[in-house]
Amino acid sequence: MELQDKERKHEPFDCAAGMAAGLFASGAFIKVKPVIKQAIPNTTWEIRAGEKVEWPPYLYCFCATCASRQHSEGPTVHKTAKFLHCGVVESCPPEIAKHYVKARDDFKGGNDGRGPYYLIPTHSALGGCGAGWR
Repeated sequence: MELQDKERKHEPFDCAAGMAAGLFASGAFIKVKPVIKQAIPNTTWEIRAGEKVEWPPYLYCFCATCASRQHSEGPTVHKTAKFLHCGVVESCPPEIAKHYVKARDDFKGGNDGRGPYYLIPTHSALGGCGAGWR
């Protein structure tokens, strides 16, 4: 257990539970709550071609910090998808949304979505662009 003197003149210190209980009971010390560090998300958003030629493109996101991943597909998923991870909620970045709409339009127009426009830059809504193309 971590304790600190009430006046906070000295740094907090760890001690065994039995000793900590006695010091705390004396009234001269207080319990120190541990600081929980917030993870820094490292999200990548991608547009991927369907697994089969007849399947439409879909959004895929992955967080390298917590290893969460999600894939979503549909005509409005670029507006409605929410990615919950690392204690944050992310939406599809505008640049990825623009490319997703184009990919879906091309797919409906007969292009199977595997053409050169499918090289979409990775993007993190919280951390800027990723390294390279996917």
